[in-house]
Amino acid sequence: MGFPLSESVLRPRTMVPIAVGLAAVLALFEWYSKLDVSLGIFYAFPVAVAATVLTRWQILTAACVLAWLRGLFTPQYTGIEFYLRYVMATIAYAGVGLLIFEMSRNRRIVIAHYARVKLEQELRRRTEEQLRILAESSPAAILTLDHGGQVVAANRAAHEIFAVDQTGGLLGRDIGALVPTLGSAVKLHAGQRQVRTSAWTWAKRADGAMFPIATWF
Repeated sequence: MGFPLSESVLRPRTMVPIAVGLAAVLALFEWYSKLDVSLGIFYAFPVAVAATVLTRWQILTAACVLAWLRGLFTPQYTGIEFYLRYVMATIAYAGVGLLIFEMSRNRRIVIAHYARVKLEQELRRRTEEQLRILAESSPAAILTLDHGGQVVAANRAAHEIFAVDQTGGLLGRDIGALVPTLGSAVKLHAGQRQVRTSAWTWAKRADGAMFPIATWF
């Protein structure tokens, strides 16, 4: 069975270069235009893009680098004011990045859980279908009973052996009316232990005719 390349393999190869490209475009634009206003708020976008694939420490490092890059184009600030703005910018970029990181991580967890549930449902459906085919193709009569001894499922061979119409004829019937030995056995309290045994006994068809059978339950 083939699988497409996983999201965890493809996204770092695309998101990180996009983030670097955005930061480079912002830096070139500020360098070329020499605006009187700072474009510092736009440096949060590269961090937000990269945060979808980076770790927490990588996000903090990227925030520090972008805050430093932003400071290159604000030469009017000197001394303590420059460092305060650098720290504030780092905190702002890191906050945006960590928020995106948590949102992306939670999304991946939800998607992985949903995919696991869908896979389990599909495997269960296939198993049930295989068991149904196995039961239907078996020459032995197979009955499924509930805790009260009522028939909840029966294969084709069971309907033929008991001479009952297959369109739900055995469903809901008491096993004691068909196989008295089983009717008594299923009402015994086994406690915590499981009971597996076989017996030669008599069964009754729909027309009242008795016939010998070998049972396993």
